[in-house]
Amino acid sequence: MADSIKITSLTPLEGDLHDDDQFLVVDVSNTDGDNASSTGKTSRVSFEDISAKLAGQKGDTGEKGSSGASPSFSYNSSTGVLTITT
Repeated sequence: MADSIKITSLTPLEGDLHDDDQFLVVDVSNTDGDNASSTGKTSRVSFEDISAKLAGQKGDTGEKGSSGASPSFSYNSSTGVLTITT
């Protein structure tokens, strides 16, 4: 691979993403260390980590709601009227 290449020059991914696939990230809040400049630090993150962060944490289970009413249907064929009652 070349020493320098534009991201837009890379071949697009074909197929599905997998948990161990890697993404390139510029962390603009970190300007120290290897692969860092005044505009940010270039790092990597896995698809698995991105998925976990986007999914968030499951919240508490709420109280069970009341049961819904079962509707009844009646059709008057002479008038063409369908009546729905709950």
